[in-house]
Amino acid sequence: MHPALSVIAQIGRTDAASLRPEHTLNSLKINKSLGLGLLRSALERRFQRKLPVITWKTTIQELLDATDGAGEARPALPVAHGVTGEGQHPGFAARLAKEPRAEGFELGHGVDIQEISALPETADKWEEYPFYAGHFSADEMAAARGKPDVRAHLAGIWSAKEAVKKSDPELAALEFSDIAISQDPNGRPEVQIAHQRLRDRFAVIVSISHSSLYAIASAITRRR
Repeated sequence: MHPALSVIAQIGRTDAASLRPEHTLNSLKINKSLGLGLLRSALERRFQRKLPVITWKTTIQELLDATDGAGEARPALPVAHGVTGEGQHPGFAARLAKEPRAEGFELGHGVDIQEISALPETADKWEEYPFYAGHFSADEMAAARGKPDVRAHLAGIWSAKEAVKKSDPELAALEFSDIAISQDPNGRPEVQIAHQRLRDRFAVIVSISHSSLYAIASAITRRR
């Protein structure tokens, strides 16, 4: 049995023997951003290589091909300190070129809600857990450690990044590590996008809140 199948089965909560090459992640109910992120991080940790972006349309066969060597080998998953330059992910420009553009609309709005308990718990240092290292910057992790509930705070950051991606078609191609959420001196969340062209094109504001069970965020973008 291919070693990736056990990882996929664990995230999809199913029997590895039941998986077929033509099955999509959607058929396993791995179709939300958090589930897709958990699966990609788990596979990258298991095979020690950077994998291409996966979506709910990705098939089991495509994942097997990627883990067999199509990805970019890497010795370890680095923890980024914020976002700079043109982003950390090769192929971003190609993905961005495929995204439709909302011509004629100056304002965009994205909303995301996340169940806090869906984020993985870890007894280790949060910033060393592959899922968190792959989706949050070192600065975001440092800010979370100062909060009463680390996981609830990170769920809010996750929702904020997802809301930014949803707020405009051009931003949908961003990776989570391309978006950094920080706080201004008054405690209000701020957004920084890795790509200079997008920073010049968009002004983004976000609002984040959470209860004991859910985190929610709203992002409004304005084209400059």
